[in-house]
Amino acid sequence: MHGSPKSKKVLIAGVVVLACTLAALLPVGPAQAQGSQGIVQVNQPGGLMYMLIGTPQLVTVTGKFWIRPAGRFQLFTGKVQPTGGNPTRKGDENKAIVSQAYGDNNSFTGYSSSLLFSVDNTATTTGTTGFYFDTYGAMDAVALNANAGALANFWQVPLASTGRAAVGTSLIPLTTGGPTGPALSVYQNYELVGDALMWELVITNTSTASHNVGVRWCLD
Repeated sequence: MHGSPKSKKVLIAGVVVLACTLAALLPVGPAQAQGSQGIVQVNQPGGLMYMLIGTPQLVTVTGKFWIRPAGRFQLFTGKVQPTGGNPTRKGDENKAIVSQAYGDNNSFTGYSSSLLFSVDNTATTTGTTGFYFDTYGAMDAVALNANAGALANFWQVPLASTGRAAVGTSLIPLTTGGPTGPALSVYQNYELVGDALMWELVITNTSTASHNVGVRWCLD
């Protein structure tokens, strides 16, 4: 990604296609207490599947502030038969097929799949330069703060449901200044299309320097 006065964008689109017959389904239940957990639900209009995805949310813990991490999700077959999952097969409704839910930092519900960015991490004869960045991990690691305004929020536009999709824009900081310093922005669109999840990423470089950016998507 070459830097210039004009932003440079790279589009990365991924599609996870689900088999018509889900023979092996993960024995994982739905996520815990929505609402207070900063989780939104996105539904495929035909009822074939739905998704729970974490959104950034300011909460108080023991009298101090913390922004709950966001961006990880859990994907399910639809809740109601015979439309949920495979329309011709009973018993595969409301089953988790991507990610497990677990109790994360400060009683937040986390999901096990993740998205990792590699910035300028190119192996050379003198070693490896650059860094890896996980937006969720960075927010999860932030300590509690008495001042809510001092917290690092890496979501420029918080994830929100648009009906069949969840859309938002996160930041990848390029310096130790965190999200308040120079950063790459990442538009993210998680959209349920038929019996597939389409994940669209548009990475924008607004700095004047060139950067090599890689993406690793781990699905559990």
